[in-house]
Amino acid sequence: MMRAWQGGFGASKLSGLVSPAYVVCQPKTLLNSYYFELTLRTPNAVTELKRYSRGITDFRLRLYWDEFKNIYVPVPPDDEIETILNSIVAINLTFDKLVIISERQIELLQERRTALISAAVTGKIDVRNFK
Repeated sequence: MMRAWQGGFGASKLSGLVSPAYVVCQPKTLLNSYYFELTLRTPNAVTELKRYSRGITDFRLRLYWDEFKNIYVPVPPDDEIETILNSIVAINLTFDKLVIISERQIELLQERRTALISAAVTGKIDVRNFK
């Protein structure tokens, strides 16, 4: 309810207690709820959600169930949903791998920086005339 206007949605397969600041919805269909989570985070959906939200300022907006339940969400056929989700998973895996590679590169650069500073401080390399 609090962050819907910012795309603050999440799908969970767990049941339990949540804060009153959240609204828990269960789809009426057996469709993959991850699809709805991602759809409701798109810029167009966020604009629509903001339009239905109420509050005195943007930061105080709330999307209550009475308004949320009237918002339409595009629902393609099951096979298209699976294709869309498989594409998103593949793209996310590519980005995840890039993040891992980048983090390793940062670690190596930090190690080399530390080694270079150590070598300069201990006199193993002469940096007096470095320009």
